[in-house]
Amino acid sequence: MTVKEYSDMIDSQGGHLEGLDLLYAYLASEIFDYVSYDDDLDIEMGKKLHRTVDAILKKEQKYLVESDFYEDYIMCLNIMQLNCKKINWGTSIRFPWFEYDEDGFWDKEHYDRMISTYNSIKELLKWKSVYAKVKKHY
Repeated sequence: MTVKEYSDMIDSQGGHLEGLDLLYAYLASEIFDYVSYDDDLDIEMGKKLHRTVDAILKKEQKYLVESDFYEDYIMCLNIMQLNCKKINWGTSIRFPWFEYDEDGFWDKEHYDRMISTYNSIKELLKWKSVYAKVKKHY
């Protein structure tokens, strides 16, 4: 399901999400198979999953292990592993990596959608920060 299809589905059920909230909920629900039937919970879980994805892609997990986000980080890793087998952590859960299998549950297309959603969130966060700085000066 694409982000647009997900947005249309939410709208057809009487809800409405847009911008960052839509992308966070999409990341949680459609990419990582998190189920809550609650848009607010999906958004919050999406934020945690995005932060976890960010650490894995940047190979900066050690900072999360030593932070107040540690509990959420471990929970997100388990959601990624248990729900959809999307990461491999070898001998240490604290330092996993993403992998996909052309013949397996998570194919290249799904992986690419995760990366695209991650990058879209990152860009919107950057613009939100720029906007806040500009707004502060006027």
